[in-house]
Amino acid sequence: MDDSVLQEVADLLDMGFVVFVHKRTFEVLSYPHPDRWGELEAIDEYEAIRSRIEEAAGDFIEIALPSAKDAFRMMQDFANQVQDERLRTRLLEALRSPKPFRHFRHMVESSDEAEAWTAYRLARIKEYAIGRLAEAWD
Repeated sequence: MDDSVLQEVADLLDMGFVVFVHKRTFEVLSYPHPDRWGELEAIDEYEAIRSRIEEAAGDFIEIALPSAKDAFRMMQDFANQVQDERLRTRLLEALRSPKPFRHFRHMVESSDEAEAWTAYRLARIKEYAIGRLAEAWD
């Protein structure tokens, strides 16, 4: 599988899409996850994708969004490897606060580590996608 496919899958998952990968052709189909995007605006596109997947039963692998637990662990792992002790402490405190996702995101995006966090998050989502694909092919 080409790395560009994995990058596309990681980007779509990061944006909150449900992703399907064809087992032989590696074609990627996706639609916005209703829990992340609310009411589906492109309901016709969603239905067309679902119909295609149902017609090719067993040919597509679904890669669901990482769980909240997985996302939390990603943030925690990133915070623990931040070199700036003050920022590391603040990020870990954000994760212990009410609404940890919002506080962490605000804290990291307003820091010098914003780009590092984006790269780290996408790399971890790519690893997650590889794991889901490997499980499906076993």
